[in-house]
Order: sequence, then C-alpha cells, then structure tokens
Amino acid sequence: MGKVYKAEDIKLKRTVALKFLISEFTRDPQAKARFTHEAQAASALDHPRIGTIFEINETDDGHIYIAMAYYDGDTLKMRMDRRRIGIDEAVHLVTQVGSGLAKAHEKGIVHRDIKPANIIITDEGFVKIVDFGLAKLGGGTRITQTGTSMGTPAYMSPEQVKGLDVDHRTDIWALGVILYELLTGQLPFKGDNQMSLLYNIANEEPPPIRNLNADVPSPIEKIVEKAMAKSPEDRYDQIQHMTDDLFNVKSDVTHKDETSPSPAPDEETLTRMAVDDKNLQQQKITGGQTISIDSDKQPPRFRIMPKVVLPLALFVLVVVAGIANLPKIQSLFDDQSGYLQINSEPEGAEILIDGKATGKKTPALLGSLNPGKHMLSLRLPGHEEWSYTFTVTEHDTLSKVAPLVPDTTKFASLDINSNPIGAAIILDSRDTGQRTPAVLKNLQPGSYHIRLKKDGYLVAEKTFDLTSAQQTAWSPALVKESQSTTKASTNTGKETTDTQPPIKSTGKLHVDSQPSGALIYLDGESTEETTPHTFQNLAAKEHNVRVTLEGYLNKETKVTIEPDRQNRINLGLPPEPLGELKVLAVVVNGNSETLAPPADIYINGKPSGEQTPTTIQLKSGKYTVNATVFGYESQNPNQEVIIDGGQETTVKFKFVKKQ
Repeated sequence: MGKVYKAEDIKLKRTVALKFLISEFTRDPQAKARFTHEAQAASALDHPRIGTIFEINETDDGHIYIAMAYYDGDTLKMRMDRRRIGIDEAVHLVTQVGSGLAKAHEKGIVHRDIKPANIIITDEGFVKIVDFGLAKLGGGTRITQTGTSMGTPAYMSPEQVKGLDVDHRTDIWALGVILYELLTGQLPFKGDNQMSLLYNIANEEPPPIRNLNADVPSPIEKIVEKAMAKSPEDRYDQIQHMTDDLFNVKSDVTHKDETSPSPAPDEETLTRMAVDDKNLQQQKITGGQTISIDSDKQPPRFRIMPKVVLPLALFVLVVVAGIANLPKIQSLFDDQSGYLQINSEPEGAEILIDGKATGKKTPALLGSLNPGKHMLSLRLPGHEEWSYTFTVTEHDTLSKVAPLVPDTTKFASLDINSNPIGAAIILDSRDTGQRTPAVLKNLQPGSYHIRLKKDGYLVAEKTFDLTSAQQTAWSPALVKESQSTTKASTNTGKETTDTQPPIKSTGKLHVDSQPSGALIYLDGESTEETTPHTFQNLAAKEHNVRVTLEGYLNKETKVTIEPDRQNRINLGLPPEPLGELKVLAVVVNGNSETLAPPADIYINGKPSGEQTPTTIQLKSGKYTVNATVFGYESQNPNQEVIIDGGQETTVKFKFVKKQ
C-alpha cells in the first residue's frame, strides 16, 4: 500500500508520479531487495503500452519510493464506471493491453495483477499498463495488513485462487476477464462474499457472453472463452495469439490500428473527469498508510506538489504473488483443510459442525475443516433440524443445498382406526370428513372429544387430553346395534363397551404367513392382529381371509370353519415389485436445455444419498421428490410422483443459474 503524489523532477524538469510504500514493508531488508529487483526488471521494459519507471530509491529516513511517468487521463475502471464501452472500443483497448503484456512476457516478466484500475487511458487514447512487477514480491512477504481491505479478487486466475504457481497465462486469464466485462457490462464471476467468489472462479463457468450481449460476434465470444479456460493448458499459450485472433475476427467489429487513439471523450465526459479529479485530491488509499513527507525528508531530486493526489492513487500496490500475499484468502489454502459451501431453502439457518455452533448462517462457505467425516446440522425456527454426514478431502470444496422441512413436532396427532373400518370421525361435534383409518394431524395441545359413527353400529366415543408433540392411537371395536345389551357412559373418558350373545356353533382358525407379521383382515374388516395368530370362536361358516404386509403383494383366500376344530391356513406372500424413479436435472437457457451439474436428490424431504442423473428403486406409493444444485435455482421443486411396482416414472428438474 502507499500514496501517489504528483511531483516535479527538479533536475530534468518533468512531471512524475511518485509512489511511496508503507514503512512496514520497507523495514524488511529481504523484501526491499526483492522489490527492488522486480522494479528494476520492470523498468527495463521499453514499450509504448507499458508505464515507464524512471527510478526506485529511498529517502534518508528509509522511505522507499518509485518515480514513474505521469500520464494525463483516466483509468479503464473510471471509464467503465462512467459509461458502457462499445464492442469496437473494447477490442481496441484489449489489443493494446495485450501488446504491452506480450513484450513483458518476452522478458519473462508476469504482471499478475492485470485489472482495469492498472490500465491508464491517456487523453490521446493510448493505453498504459502500470504497476508492472509490483505485485510479484515472492517469499511469502505480505504487504496487506491484517484487518484491511484486500480489494476484489475478481480478476484472479483459478491457479492464483488455489495458491498454485503461476506463469504468463495468468495474465491471459485476467485480460479475458476484462474483455468479458467490457463486452457484457458485468464481471463473469460473482459471490456473496470473497470466499464464495473465489470458489466460483475456481469451479464454476461464467454465463455465455452472447446471453448477456447478443451483439457480440460469436468468434469474439470464443476468444474470451479460450482465454478464460480453467486450466492454463487450455488457454492461449501466448498472449500475442489472443490479440492476433482479435485482429483476424471477420465481424461487424471495425478493428483499428494500435497506433490510432480511442475516441476522445465528449464535453460531458470531460466535465465529469474534472469533477472526479477534484474529488480525488484528498483521497487516501484504503487500508494503506499515508506517509507524511516533510520538506527536509522528501527525495532530493523531486519536489512534492502539495495538496494534489493523482488519479493514480487508485493504483494500490497490493496484490498478488499467487495467493500468498492475501492473508484472508491464504488461510483457505495453506493447510490440508477442506471446505464446505452450504445453503438452505429457506436461507438463514444456523450452521453446526459436529454439534458445535459455527456462528454462521446459510448461505456460507466454511473453511479449515480437517479431512475426514463430519456431521453438518442446520437449525431454523419452524423447521425440522437437518443433518447430513459428509467427508472432507484435502483442499476440496463440497457444495450442498438443504431443503428444510417445516417442523410439525410441536403439534399433536391422533391415529384413529376401527373394527370394522369406514366409521365417520367426529371431532368436537364437527365432522372431519375423514373415515377410519385416518390420522388427525397438527392438533394444538388440549382436550378433544372423538366420536366414531357407522351405520348399523353403536357410536364409539372418547375424550383425549393431548400434549405437545404427543402421538396417540385409538382403535375401538364397533358393536352392532342388534347385538348390544348394555352401553356404558363415556363421561369418564372410557370408550363404549357392549356384550355379545354367545355363538353356539364355532371353531378356531390359525392364520400364518410367509413372511410373518402380516395384518389379518377377516370378512373384509381389519382384526388388528398380525400373523401368526389363532382366532377363537369363529362362526362355523365360510370366511374370507386377507393378509397384507408392506413390501409384499396382498394374499386372499376363503376358508370354511368347521365347528369344534382348529382350522389352519398358511399364506405365502410374494415380494411386491419395486418401481423405478428416474431423476434428471437440466439447466434451462432460453429454449435450450443442457445437463445440469449433479443435483442432490431428496425423497419426502430426506436425503436419498443419490445425485442426478440416476434411477432409484422405490416401493409403490406416493412420494415428494426434490433436487438441489448449489448456485442454481429450481423452476419446478418438490414434484409429487406415484410409483407403481414394475413401472418406471421419470421426473426432470429444471434449473437456472442464480445471478
């Protein structure tokens, strides 16, 4: 960090830009030596597109400074902030920058911090690249102070983000990002915070340029895509090849000779520039240290012009010898930790790792997780707690989106059945419209009076005092009106009971099944008994017996009960064939669809452990299916499907990229 002054070289009588570095940096002899070496190498670059470095030196009291050529004009960032850059002008500016970078790369010098703020456009329309060599400090020396702003890493290459070694192709990436931004008016990668931005740079693809600006010729879009390939090996091997392709594009873009200036700013733009320059006069570098230069301590060759701070004050000396000079980001990569990018639907859930609160809420990027298995839990008021076991691998980032299920546990429920079934359920004198068997859900804690009514049978009734989250079952045997001899009062909360006249001619029936545990229906009514079971005193006549077991086909037969004998039946239950659920996920872009990244699949709100595209075997029944992909929004979440045994059902989720 530092401050830039407009100064006069009193020996050569020329105006220069004088930049002082913070004292914390200059006190490190090794860092000072490395910096001097880099600046000397950069000063040897002789090219019309590269800002000239006249001298690197230090004052008597140890303040190190650089004397650079002073250029009247504004930065590319200023110009982009003022107005939209046309396609012609964008290509022209980028080819000028590429020409300067090509010269530097020939000399083995990599800028490593190409961004609009480091590109000056002179009043004559020529490009000047500044701060050459200032970013490459090496040796892990940090020039950013803890707690200060790092600036945006939006132009960093994936290899810089990951802390890997970089070469000239990192400048090619950055120039591709600048051209993308010029053509579309927006950066290719965004994030809610710097960590999520870094993740997107390393892992995600940007929106296609022509989706944002249809006027951009397809060949130019392909040039940008190649320059911004994730792997350096897939980019242009030389920046000159990129600029050559831009020159050779046969399109509506009118290419200009590099020696011709960009269009001069109009009167309105010049007025805004004057106002901006005035506002910049007192500007301090964010996070830097302003150095006060007394007249007797200033560089002997240079006279500081007081009260004038250049537009160059925007050119902070920060950034990036790989990731090593950004301590907040380096912490993501300097150990063997892994990372978790987590969001929830809805957002705002408290995040716990291994049972401990992280102090963060979704969406968030969690770093410094030790390799191995961890338990993730999300808590959001009014929703069930969501838990997921995940495995962290070194330097990897796992992304998850959790669909949170509304919490109904604070309510009580009544599971009501009857023998025979089909009785109307009356709740506090109100017909619920349901018939047994049924479950009355979401009941507030309190007292409820239930009556069961079925034609030909006496009313069964009971009062329940339900507490929060209580689940209660009731399954009375209904008494036929013709067989009733007594009827008890229900005021005490007891259900109605009746006695039946003895059956004179009866027999026994033992019912078994393979496998056992099947529910037994007798003459069409549930007995609430499961196999194996022996029925006593069955009327000596023909009876219909049916057994049901989840996961197996029902089995039904008729049996004639002989009096005074034990009759036996054993029913084999064939397994119910499973149905197949095929789950697909696509990204929608206009009228086209492309395969989406693997989406996590949820069945009835619970993680299935599967990702799209896949086929899942399920039992027959009704299911709610959902799929989530981090960074994408589903257009058709929570689809209800009915699975039939032996049949395939397909669901397709459509996603759009979150902006």
